[in-house]
Amino acid sequence: LTRPRRAGTSQPEVSALDRQPHGSRVRHAIRLLLHYPGVAAEAEDDCERLCALEKPGVPLLLGMIEALRAQPNLSLGAIVERFRADAVGRHLSRIAASGPPPGDEAQMATEFRDVLAGLHEELDEQRFRLLGAKARVGELSSEEQDEFLALIAKSPGARRRDPAGR
Repeated sequence: LTRPRRAGTSQPEVSALDRQPHGSRVRHAIRLLLHYPGVAAEAEDDCERLCALEKPGVPLLLGMIEALRAQPNLSLGAIVERFRADAVGRHLSRIAASGPPPGDEAQMATEFRDVLAGLHEELDEQRFRLLGAKARVGELSSEEQDEFLALIAKSPGARRRDPAGR
């Protein structure tokens, strides 16, 4: 399988997902779904809230979860083909080529839940930083203020600094 070339160069096109460290949670979740599509059933109903997470590959991950919840028996080849038109999805065959993570489906289901929990934590941290920046300049709405206080209360050990991020 050849990689698409960047316009005007002989260098291969590099997706945003490829630029992430190979240990990224999004890439790992995608790899788990490719090799163990049944783990998509482990995604909580609030998984859609991850669409606000500003990380490469998140829209693809959410699309895969949705597709595999509807059709959990899709083969690896069918998944790759289904998302081939997606800009990031074209790179699924390379992720699939890394092979399945070691373990059985039950272990991978637990690992998938853990990866999604980590992504939710990253989203909370992203929101905390955004709301902290807004708080420093006094631009929080009352709803944002409530959310900010809830994020502070949710993880007090991780947020020992001043709530305004100082």
